[in-house]
Amino acid sequence: MNTITNEKFVNSYYVYITLVLMESLRWLSFVGGFGVLGYMAQDLALNIGYAQAKLILPFVAGVAVGQLLVGFLSDRYGRVRIFVIFCNLYAIASLLCLLEHSMTLFLLFRFLSGLASPVGEITVRALIADMCDLKEGGKLFSKVVAGSFILVGVAPVILGYMGGNMGWRSLFVAIAILCCAVSATAYNLLEASEQANRQQTKVPSHFFSQLRTVLASQQYLQFCLFYLMSGIIIQTTFYYKAIILIDYFQQSKYLITILRGIVTGIVGYLSCFLNAKLLDSFSPLQLTRVMLVLVWICSILQAGLFWIGGPEIQVVIYIFVFFLAYFFSNAIAINMFLVTTQSMRQYQLGSGFVSSLTIAAFTATEFVSGALISSAEFDSPQSAFIKYSLFILCVACAFFVYYPRLMQDERKMMNQ
Repeated sequence: MNTITNEKFVNSYYVYITLVLMESLRWLSFVGGFGVLGYMAQDLALNIGYAQAKLILPFVAGVAVGQLLVGFLSDRYGRVRIFVIFCNLYAIASLLCLLEHSMTLFLLFRFLSGLASPVGEITVRALIADMCDLKEGGKLFSKVVAGSFILVGVAPVILGYMGGNMGWRSLFVAIAILCCAVSATAYNLLEASEQANRQQTKVPSHFFSQLRTVLASQQYLQFCLFYLMSGIIIQTTFYYKAIILIDYFQQSKYLITILRGIVTGIVGYLSCFLNAKLLDSFSPLQLTRVMLVLVWICSILQAGLFWIGGPEIQVVIYIFVFFLAYFFSNAIAINMFLVTTQSMRQYQLGSGFVSSLTIAAFTATEFVSGALISSAEFDSPQSAFIKYSLFILCVACAFFVYYPRLMQDERKMMNQ
């Protein structure tokens, strides 16, 4: 199946804003939950860890299931129908979380919210795969993720303010309003894209038939392996280093919230925007090769800074290199996702299914990252960062070994 770049789809501001809102649906709920977490714990007389388990974990469990289902259903029954159904389910489940005071039912509704929430990000990726080639799709996807970073970055602050004035359940009102707005805004775009791409008629009817095809593709598995490695890198870069900042440097959790919210949003935006510009001149794999080396250099710098200067200068340098590493690792993840999903274009598979499967695999790397973080020696950050830099070095060496073969496959994709 050959996709055709649609000039209007790539350059329209309406399309761009709609895709940004769709991309942000899940993350606004997930990240926004951290903004109201303290108010929830206070209102229900829970400790913060227990409150997080009640608010976040059922949602994450639902996301894991939804990521596997949404893409396949979208290919099978149409983008419009599935998006509207799941978006409305997301809104209704959120409103039920607002009204329900039974903890058992609250957990159930949070699970349903998580189940429906991936519909935005998966539909965005499927639409871009339907309408764009590798290069144009890469630039558009980078810009969409850049815009979503701004929304996700300010979400904890805004929802935290709402939680303080209107209660922690105001989170669910905001999600329901957003779902209704996005559903109404995206309807025309999805309808137009379905008229331009009637690909669901070519999709195999069985989930496992498509799964076997994907797992039998050596090309997909190679790209996916490095995409998963990029997932571990970005997650350990973001979460692990934030923990070091709190535990070792004794920084306030308020500062960490600002850094992980607004500053991360700005850095993520700049990373995606620069990546989109660089894709005019370089391929996704060429950019990945350079940025992987830069992430490794950042890890070496962070391991070395613990032997220089006093605590004040160490904190400043640490934060700067922290966001520099995040800047590069974020671009790596975007580029590897693009080549991984586009590697299946020659097969008669639904782009929604391939996107769903790839995102679900990426989410699974959170367990690996969690195990690495839990085993880290936070009392000895020098040792921890040396091990972290060795891990990145191993990934980089493996990537350079496979690079000629991967580049050959990428050239074939760009010529399709």
